[in-house]
Amino acid sequence: MTRENNERNEIKNKTVKYFAVFDLDGTILNTAEDLADAVNYGLKRNGLETYSTEEVLKMVGNGVKNLVLRAIGDKKELFDECFKDFKEYYSSHYAVKTYAYKGVKEALLSLKNSGFTLGVLSNKYDAAVKDLAEIYYGDIFDFVSGEKEGTPRKPDPTSLNDMIKLCGAEKEHTVYIGDSDVDVKTADNAGVKCVSVTWGFRSKNFIKENGGYDFADTPEEMAAKIKADSGL
Repeated sequence: MTRENNERNEIKNKTVKYFAVFDLDGTILNTAEDLADAVNYGLKRNGLETYSTEEVLKMVGNGVKNLVLRAIGDKKELFDECFKDFKEYYSSHYAVKTYAYKGVKEALLSLKNSGFTLGVLSNKYDAAVKDLAEIYYGDIFDFVSGEKEGTPRKPDPTSLNDMIKLCGAEKEHTVYIGDSDVDVKTADNAGVKCVSVTWGFRSKNFIKENGGYDFADTPEEMAAKIKADSGL
């Protein structure tokens, strides 16, 4: 039985009232350096100029395919090779320099102890999302999902809506948490509240200018806002 089937069975066997779903990159994990190393590996292998970590972060959003597309610029003919090299490298190096943000695990445990079901929803490809969530957070999350073939990426609400339906939670008691404008739009499109964290890949001003409205500057504040927004 797959992990996803196990998750489905476990969730069906309990009553879910409060549901908090988290973005991965820049929200619960700082994946910046491993992403930058993988992008630069693909670029260098194909004779293209590399970028600093800060420059790569500006390209992050809407999945790793779009990240590579932005990195190669007008060299679209090199996309297939660059993406293949990126994925090959990243698949064996995504937990080298990545780390969990300080205080996030404690905030998640606080939510669990308050009766929350917890999920992760990312535009990163599914296998990496599941591995990273388990490596850094063990079994804290009840449901973990990344990009899958045939499923639209965020900010399309399909995956978030599917997760909410699977868990049996009501949208009024569901909160989506992220670090970007994409996450705000995802929550809006799904009809749930959004808490934006300010320690991630996008600045508070940028998120605010692009629709953000509820911000957390620390993991403790994040947990408190999630509880308040869910109606706990």
